[in-house]
Amino acid sequence: MHLVNTYFGHLHVLARYVGEQDRPIVGYLQHGWYEVGPLREEPQLRFVPKLLWSDRNVADARGAGVRDVVPIGAPRLYIEEGVGPDADPAGTIAYPYHSYEFDSQSHPHGNIGVRRDSSYASYHERYAAELAAREDGPITVALYWRDHEEAAARHAYESQGMRVITHGTRSERHLLDRQLAEQRRHRRVVTNRIGSALWYGALAGLEAEVYGPFAGPSPAEVRWFESFQRSHFPSLFARGGVTADEARDLASVELGARHKRSPEELAAIVGWRGWRRTVAPAVDVVDRVQHRARSGRHRRRLARRPPLWESGD
Repeated sequence: MHLVNTYFGHLHVLARYVGEQDRPIVGYLQHGWYEVGPLREEPQLRFVPKLLWSDRNVADARGAGVRDVVPIGAPRLYIEEGVGPDADPAGTIAYPYHSYEFDSQSHPHGNIGVRRDSSYASYHERYAAELAAREDGPITVALYWRDHEEAAARHAYESQGMRVITHGTRSERHLLDRQLAEQRRHRRVVTNRIGSALWYGALAGLEAEVYGPFAGPSPAEVRWFESFQRSHFPSLFARGGVTADEARDLASVELGARHKRSPEELAAIVGWRGWRRTVAPAVDVVDRVQHRARSGRHRRRLARRPPLWESGD
């Protein structure tokens, strides 16, 4: 099975919704929100279904000549069920743009760690200062697990009196459940760069806003994505952001809510019913071999990129 199908507990969420034990998906499952197509750098078998989230993702993939594209919406939709925040939500949960496992230095976990330099600490200090100046009430900062391991990142927010947490590594089966429970305790969700976590908070019924030092993998990408997000979602950048209802409407489109499937439909699509269930073991073996070969090249490309917190300001 393609490795990304297991990220963030997506496989477990879909299996639970369908009523199955965790088992390989016959296909490639989009693992995060993408502004365009998620298939540009990910290695995947050509003959298996490409399970994508939104209309934009589907249109981009088909426009690039990708075959067997099937929209199913984001896995988070399969645990949301329209439930809003807790009875008395308070404060803000913030998601700083995060580093990747694959960056530049060897790491004891076997991944490649974030660069520990002054620009990394400065990036988090600047964002912490802006959060403190703009948010009312308690602030929870949810760091990606790699950043949560870095004392400089944690200290930047803790020194401002903020609570710092992580939802866990992307290999944890219950990460989305933990994230949803945490988001429901808050009234607002904010970030300095649009991504999955913002849309998940919006879907859970939180107000949403985007501001802060903008970051990305390269100066050119910073300029392009900053222009994209401001032109496509201008209301998120207005002072105060958008209301809970407005945020949920935006999230429903970006997460592909209209493509959410019934348990029976989903089971057939992911290969847990019918003939695909029979061929799943063979597809799994072929996919693992191909993924290992291609992901090594992808990891080396990522290792050559500049720091992910390079500011676009």
